[in-house]
Amino acid sequence: MILMGYDPDDKSKLDEMRKGAGKNYAIAFIAILISALVLGKLIELRPARRSTELGSLSRYGLVS
Repeated sequence: MILMGYDPDDKSKLDEMRKGAGKNYAIAFIAILISALVLGKLIELRPARRSTELGSLSRYGLVS
């Protein structure tokens, strides 16, 4: 915290940071969901180059 410029002894500033933590966690969670959806869509759109790729994917239950 000291390297980021925050004083760990300043209780009022720490309380203020704690109050805003929930909003930051919610924003981070939504960003992770969006990233996962985009990555899933990119993987879905990627065509298989060889039949062996599909074979190895079906072996692990990723493709039916």
